Amino acid sequence: MSDTATIQLPQAVRPGPDPRARRDHRWAWWSLLLFLPSLAAAIAVGELLATAYGYSGFETSTAPGWLAVAVGYPALLVFMAPALLTSHYGMNAVHRGVRGGVVPVCVAWALPLVFLVQNLLAWKVG
Repeated sequence: MSDTATIQLPQAVRPGPDPRARRDHRWAWWSLLLFLPSLAAAIAVGELLATAYGYSGFETSTAPGWLAVAVGYPALLVFMAPALLTSHYGMNAVHRGVRGGVVPVCVAWALPLVFLVQNLLAWKVG
């Protein structure tokens, strides 16, 4: 036996967040681009539903109030679908150590809110 003891050093720990966290953070930002086709799809859904109820796009000023709800609610659901994906990736990044992952999540939920307010104002103002 020797008089010296062997010391086992721990493996080097990489500083910073997990690489998967950085990937999730990037995916959260890139998923915001899905709002562009989502906007087009929401407009198409709104127009198709208005047509199905017997109103064309030019007659919406004379349409009843229930039509705005019947057409606007599904269109809003279609438009906010990318926010779910952004929330998934953004919150995964936050749970893995990237605190900035909450920023694209806030942007993703602010966009449908702006869409809703804009449509309500357009409906009320005329």
